[in-house]
Amino acid sequence: MKNLVLTAAAIATALILSACGGGGGGGDGSATSGTTVGAGTTGSTTGTAGTTGGTTGGTTTPAATDPGIAVVALAAPNYTVADCARFTNDAAAVAALDLSNTTIKQINDYLQAVDADHAYKVFIRRPYDFANWIASLGGSVNFLSLGIATHETLHMTDSVLRLCAPAGYKTLFLGNIVDTGLQGGDTASTRIVDTMIDTALKPEPRFATYITGAAAGNDFTVLLDEFAAYAGAARTTTQAHALGKLALPSGSLDSDLGGTVNFMVFLETYLKAARLNNAATYDTIRTSAATKAAIQTIWTAAEKALVDSYPLVKAGSLTVNTAYFSAAYSGALLSELDAIGISHATTASWSGTYLP
Repeated sequence: MKNLVLTAAAIATALILSACGGGGGGGDGSATSGTTVGAGTTGSTTGTAGTTGGTTGGTTTPAATDPGIAVVALAAPNYTVADCARFTNDAAAVAALDLSNTTIKQINDYLQAVDADHAYKVFIRRPYDFANWIASLGGSVNFLSLGIATHETLHMTDSVLRLCAPAGYKTLFLGNIVDTGLQGGDTASTRIVDTMIDTALKPEPRFATYITGAAAGNDFTVLLDEFAAYAGAARTTTQAHALGKLALPSGSLDSDLGGTVNFMVFLETYLKAARLNNAATYDTIRTSAATKAAIQTIWTAAEKALVDSYPLVKAGSLTVNTAYFSAAYSGALLSELDAIGISHATTASWSGTYLP
C-alpha cells in the first residue's frame, strides 16, 4: 500500500479533518512555528523507557513498513448512554466486534499487535469511527492516519464515557478508564492560558486552536482530554514503528508528539493562571485526588512517549517545538506541578536529547 505523501496540501487537509470535539479542534499535521528538534541524522534506535528523559543504549529498530491495510468508509452507529455496558467493559466491547467485516478484522489484528493497551482499547469501543478516520485520510494505515484515528476516536469514546455512571469527565487512557473527578463547568475556560503564557509561544498553531480559539465551554476537562489524546496517539505510532509495523512519514511531521509538548505547557500555564487569578478553579484541582491522579497518569505517559520517540525526532521524522519543550521544563512552570504534587522529569533529565 502506497504511503500517504505528506505534502503541504495533505497536511492542511489532515488538520481540517482532525478537528476535535468539545469545541477543541486541530489535530496532527499542523505546521510548527519556531525552531524544531530533529535535524539530520538517519536511522534510529529505541532507548530505555522511563520518565527521566534521554536514551540510554537501546537496540536497533527493525525495518518498518506500513501494514498494507485498505480501509473504506463504514456506516457508524450513534452511541448513547445505553451503550455504557459495552463502553465500560473490554470483554463486552470485543464480543460486539463484527470480525466478519474485513476492514474491522484487519484493523483489529493490527492494533492488537502494535498497541493492545491503548489504541486497541479505543478501537474496540468505536471500531467504525476508527476506520472512518483512516478512510477520510486516504484509506491506508500510515503514520499520519494511525495517529489521527487513535487521537480522534479517543475523543469520541470519551464523549460516551462521560455519560456513564458515575457521571463525570473520564478518558480511556492506556487501557483504563481514568475518572478526572470533574464535571464540565467545574473549572475555568482554557482561555485563561492566554493571560499567562509567554508571548513568544503564542505563534504555535495549536495555541490559536485550543486557547484563543477555544469554545467558551472548553474548561480543564477538555484540556486533559486533549493532553490524553495527544500523548496516547504518540505512544501508539512510536510503538508501531519500533515493532517494524509502521513506516516513518515521508518527510518531517509535526504529529501527536508535538501536540503532547504543547499540552504540557498549556496544562502548567493553566495551573499558574488558576493559582494567581481563579482561586475556585485552583482549589477544585488542588483538592481533588482524582484530578491530580489523572494529571499524573497522563503526564507520566507523555514523558515516556517523549523518551521513546526521541530517535524519530533525532532522525528528522518527527518535530517538537523546542521553545515549548524548554518552557515545559523550565523551573517556573515545573513549580506549578510541584505545588500540587505531580512528579516529573527535570530539565537536566533531557540534557543531550531534547535540550542542550
